[in-house]
Amino acid sequence: EIGVRLVGSEMCIRDSTISAPASETVAAAAMAAAAAAGLPPNLGLLTLTAGGRRLDGSATLADAIRARPYTTIRATLPLHGGVSISSEKLFKAFKAFGINQTDEMEREQFVKLLMRPGKGCVLLDKQRASALFDRFRTATASTVNVANFVGACSAKLAWDTEICRRRWEANGGGEVEEALNSGAVALLDAEWMVRESARGGVLQPRQRLPPEAFVALDELRATTSSSMLPIVAVSHCWLAKDHADPRGHNFSTLRRVLSMMLEHRYLGKPCFPRLGVFIDFCSIHQRCRGQDGQPQRKLIPPAEGEAEPPVDAIFPEEAQLFDRALASLSTFYSHPAIFSLLLTSHFPADYANAQLIGDGGSNAIYMGRGWCFCEAMWSTLVKDPALVLDLGLDTFDEHIGWNDFTEICSRRGTPPMEPWRFEALLKTKRFSVESDAALVARLYREGFEKRFAPATELRYLDLGWADDEVEALASILKSGVVNRLTSLSLVGNQIGDVGARSLADCLVGLPKLRHLDLSFNALGEEGTSAIALGLGRVRGLEILQLTYNNIGDEGAAALATALAGVRKLVELRLDWNEVGDAGVAAIASKLRKTPDLRVLELGWNAFSDAGARALAEVLPELPELGWLATVANTFKEDARAALLSAWGERCGQLKL
Repeated sequence: EIGVRLVGSEMCIRDSTISAPASETVAAAAMAAAAAAGLPPNLGLLTLTAGGRRLDGSATLADAIRARPYTTIRATLPLHGGVSISSEKLFKAFKAFGINQTDEMEREQFVKLLMRPGKGCVLLDKQRASALFDRFRTATASTVNVANFVGACSAKLAWDTEICRRRWEANGGGEVEEALNSGAVALLDAEWMVRESARGGVLQPRQRLPPEAFVALDELRATTSSSMLPIVAVSHCWLAKDHADPRGHNFSTLRRVLSMMLEHRYLGKPCFPRLGVFIDFCSIHQRCRGQDGQPQRKLIPPAEGEAEPPVDAIFPEEAQLFDRALASLSTFYSHPAIFSLLLTSHFPADYANAQLIGDGGSNAIYMGRGWCFCEAMWSTLVKDPALVLDLGLDTFDEHIGWNDFTEICSRRGTPPMEPWRFEALLKTKRFSVESDAALVARLYREGFEKRFAPATELRYLDLGWADDEVEALASILKSGVVNRLTSLSLVGNQIGDVGARSLADCLVGLPKLRHLDLSFNALGEEGTSAIALGLGRVRGLEILQLTYNNIGDEGAAALATALAGVRKLVELRLDWNEVGDAGVAAIASKLRKTPDLRVLELGWNAFSDAGARALAEVLPELPELGWLATVANTFKEDARAALLSAWGERCGQLKL
């Protein structure tokens, strides 16, 4: 197996792993990966590189791996084009300047056309327009054929659209399609929201919004340009019983955030060319309301003999869609590739003025409200904390960009919450409609079972969690509710002895765990010893990472004992841990039980000659080992020579 990264012009098309005979050529393997990605078979290759060095396409995979082990092959394909725009629009733009499809264009004319705003195809700077001319001009002349250029641009548009569609699918976009296609949920267009708020507008119920307020699913699917879905889910306090935001307070707060997202660029390209916004008041059918947000009677008069409907009535069709929308709420807030924006900021100064705001609005703070509490807890289930933004933390610094903003507002939230615990806390929260409490409890349970229970990977990185938070997480994991979990990462927290013991106890509930990463915590010798005891319960573990935990010799010895029962281990990282000769010797003595080990990281520890010689003795019994790092230790030249001799001629990297 070998990794292949397919690359086009300024974009990665796909990272893949293919299986091929060692005798196959590098070029053939790259083209096989391209074919698997659905690319045309006659594309050809521009370059092949690995680890920054050019590869000979006629070399065999065995030769390539021997020269650059554990490196992905980078295959550059001739997928560059002009710009992403359809042929119809291009020909229309050219025709406005009297240029026909069969014409040839000289450099000056070509560059001026592409730079000209309004009538031109796109607005490019002179350097890029000139570069496009050089790319497409014929070899024997100093002109560009219009038809060839237009065809390339249209092909690039088609391919860019296909790439976006694949990104949408890879990011889990299919989960929201049912709610959007059915009409149960409609997403607002972020650009429209920014414009509307800038002119002093106020959001209205969904039924009162114009068609241009919404963004179509096809537009979002065709412009997914990053590892995230182009969707944000907004959680906010309703500021009145019958209107979520009657004076546009929350709307103006959102405008600042959405503007930054729309302006955010990577390599000069917008990260969110189109952006959909889920906000309940505007995305879900509300009870029939007038333009001022107040309840009104049905617009259709009752039939003969039919009772006059109440003023808060909702059309039957809309009621059905409303129920479907409720079932999809957890999908939007808990989706791991959708931003959650939590409007936890204080209420406007005139909030208490009933004449301005209206009666019936709850004065409870954000986390004191049942619906807000539920939406916040959904957002903590499996989502990266960088995607859960607490807008109450905003400093309103006009000079920062999107990256700085997310760093400031990232929510260092609480661990996932079990349904029974959630229901107990829900009793302390406020609801404008008391009957909503039972509904919210049911919806949270369904969302928990849908999102958290089937999770295969959980990552809680750099959250500052201490033992209390880890104990809460461990209690859920121990129950076996996430028995499909294969990867657990708690890097960059403050887990100590107590948290380590809790984690060790919970491993019994994770029978399929293959990857455990507790790097950059505070386990120490005692905590590491506790983890070691728990490892005997996950005999299928393949990757164990404990970098920077000060485990010492005692912790290393405890791990060594555990290694005897973890026979499938392929990667062990113990760097930066103050492990001395005794600890390394203990580890080395048990490595014979892990013949599949491929990566061993022991750099930046405290062992010397004795530890290095213990490693040298066991190396011949680890035939699969391809990476050994022992940098920044204190062994001498003769011990170094022993390691080199034991390493022999194997493929891989030895870092001494």
